[in-house]
Amino acid sequence: MLHHVEAPLRTVLFRVAALSVLALAVPAVATVHAATEAVSLTLRWTAPGDDSVFGRATLYDMRRSSTPITELNFNTAAQVTGLSAPAAAGTAETFTVSGLTSGVQYYFALRSKDDAGNWSKISNLVAFPLLVGVEDEAAQLSFSSPFPNPSRSPVHFAYALPKGGDVGVDVYDVSGRSVRNLIRGFRPAGQQDLVWDLRGADGSTVAPGVYLVRARMAGETWNRRVVVTR
Repeated sequence: MLHHVEAPLRTVLFRVAALSVLALAVPAVATVHAATEAVSLTLRWTAPGDDSVFGRATLYDMRRSSTPITELNFNTAAQVTGLSAPAAAGTAETFTVSGLTSGVQYYFALRSKDDAGNWSKISNLVAFPLLVGVEDEAAQLSFSSPFPNPSRSPVHFAYALPKGGDVGVDVYDVSGRSVRNLIRGFRPAGQQDLVWDLRGADGSTVAPGVYLVRARMAGETWNRRVVVTR
C-alpha cells in the first residue's frame, strides 16, 4: 500500500511495511507456570524505500500495546527499542521481541521515516496470539501490482483481507503452464506482504520472460503480469 507525503521541494512516496509473525519461542522451563511464561516473538516485514520502492528509509519506529494500535494512538503505545536502521528497499527484515508473557494479548505496528523527516503511515496491525477470524475494518480487499517490475530480483506484492479467509496465489508462464504456488490456505485479516523469489516449484530460477501471477481471495480474482529480466 502506498502513502503519498508532501515535502518541501520534493514529493516523497512511501510504501507501508507489512508485518507478519515469523516465529515464536517459548522457553522450556518446567518450574514456570504457563500464565507467566516468558516468550519471544519474531516479526518480519519488507523494507520500504525512501521513495516508494527505491532508496532506503532512515529510521523505524515500532510500537507495542495491549490494545489495538491506530494512527491516532500510535505515539502513546510503548516503543520497541533495539531496531536496526532500515535496509535497502525490498530487503526482508526481521526483529525479535523478547520478554513477552504467555497468554497475554499483544499488538504491534511499525512506521518508517525518510531522509526529509516525513513519517509513513503505520503498517498493518499484528496481533499475538493470532486473533483468527477477527475482522480488520481498515483493510480493503486488494492485491497490488508487482514491484519492481520488470525485475531481475525478488518481486513483491501487497494484499489485504478485511476478514481472514482462504487465499490462493499461483504463477503461470505465458503458455498457461503452472510454474509455482506461492500461497494456498487460510490467511488472517489485514495487510500482508508476499514475495516471489523468481524460482519455480523445483527451486530453480525461472527463465527471462513474461509470467502471470493469479490471486484468488474472498471470491475475487486478480491477474498480474511480471516481466523477468536477466
